[in-house]
Amino acid sequence: MEMIYKGAEAELWRTTYLGTSVVEKLRIPKTYRIKEIDERIRRTRMKKETLMLIDARKAVNTPFILDVNDKRMSITMEYIDGVKVRDAFYKGKDVVKTSEKIGKAVRKLHDLNFIHGD
Repeated sequence: MEMIYKGAEAELWRTTYLGTSVVEKLRIPKTYRIKEIDERIRRTRMKKETLMLIDARKAVNTPFILDVNDKRMSITMEYIDGVKVRDAFYKGKDVVKTSEKIGKAVRKLHDLNFIHGD
């Protein structure tokens, strides 16, 4: 397993699942919370995210979900190889074209009444 990202809420690990290259998103415990409350919050957020990814797939390309693990608080999804948007922008590659694609995808999500924080 190789950690590819660490955020405030989760870690992303590149690994394999049934012989396929995948990303496992592992929700991080918050030690400042009461354990039972923390587990309930993480489990609820994980389930909501899973359902949102499934719904978003109706309008935009999303990674295919392969497994949801309540005990590990993780979502395992297909790994999609490619250039990160941030890296493409830093290199100045197709900034306008990429921005237009992102805008169209966000519009499609808004048309499905998706609310996002990004």
